[in-house]
Amino acid sequence: MRHLKNMAEWPGNSAATRSIRRKTWTMILRCYECRVRFAIGKITVDRLALAPQVTACKHCGAQPDATTWMKVHHILDMREDTDSPDRSGPSSSSDA
Repeated sequence: MRHLKNMAEWPGNSAATRSIRRKTWTMILRCYECRVRFAIGKITVDRLALAPQVTACKHCGAQPDATTWMKVHHILDMREDTDSPDRSGPSSSSDA
């Protein structure tokens, strides 16, 4: 395996990858206990998989147990947040 001299050579350090990491998402979950849907927002891509395992239900307060697959909230939907505060300056303007 070839060793990389610096992070700039690492494939995951591209401008596109950095842009994806800055985006935030809203996730719709269903509680494993009360089965009611609830939303959690402003989640970065590196935290998406972790959110259903650590977020308490907003309705009944059920705490997930990541060691038991039956006691984690279910992901129903994910949406990219469009009002991300990271986007500023001329580089973020969209071409219409």
